[in-house]
Amino acid sequence: MYKSEIEYASLRAVWKFNQMLPQLPVPATEPFAFLVKQLVPFGINSRSITIETPSYNLADVSFIIELINPRIRLKITYEEIEILSDNVEEEDVLNILKIMSIVFECLEKLDPETKKGLGETKVSLHLTFFDEKVEDYLFERISDKIQQATPEAIIFVLKDDATIDKFSTRITIANSSAFENALFLELSYQTQISSVEEPMAFFESLRTHYQNVFSLLDIELVEASN
Repeated sequence: MYKSEIEYASLRAVWKFNQMLPQLPVPATEPFAFLVKQLVPFGINSRSITIETPSYNLADVSFIIELINPRIRLKITYEEIEILSDNVEEEDVLNILKIMSIVFECLEKLDPETKKGLGETKVSLHLTFFDEKVEDYLFERISDKIQQATPEAIIFVLKDDATIDKFSTRITIANSSAFENALFLELSYQTQISSVEEPMAFFESLRTHYQNVFSLLDIELVEASN
């Protein structure tokens, strides 16, 4: 196993509705009151809430809440839910799932059909290697496992995996240009059907799947030293 440390991680989770929302959970509505109350443990306050209306087109209207310091950005539009974190930490993953579940419960009060749609998740990581050079790892380990791969960058899809059998998955591996002797790893998932009964099942199933990817790639994550 190749020991590594996460230098930087970002996450983007999106749920695209099959049909537009009838309204947003804006102030002075029951869904807004529910959302505020449920998001108190995640640091919601009046300054963390923004309503953006850059044009007169409803597609451009966004209801945005910044949460957890604020490392997490929740955006609700008439067409989708988006959770974005440009500096995600390991403990944030469970919080993001809790926040997403709260949002779905909130939007059900506006339209029970919000659970019908398409899900997308993308996780990007920069992993610093301790004992090996990234160039050697890409050439010796990845090229051996995946045919027609190059040491500079590799994009592939895993097979014979229960999670990937359900969700379209793309994995990108490259030499990180942001950190010295570091690997860039990006995992992208997408639902393959136009209607999912429980969208949280999609997001929760990916919570631990990345560990399977690390195992396949012979990478062991080590906690960062203080």
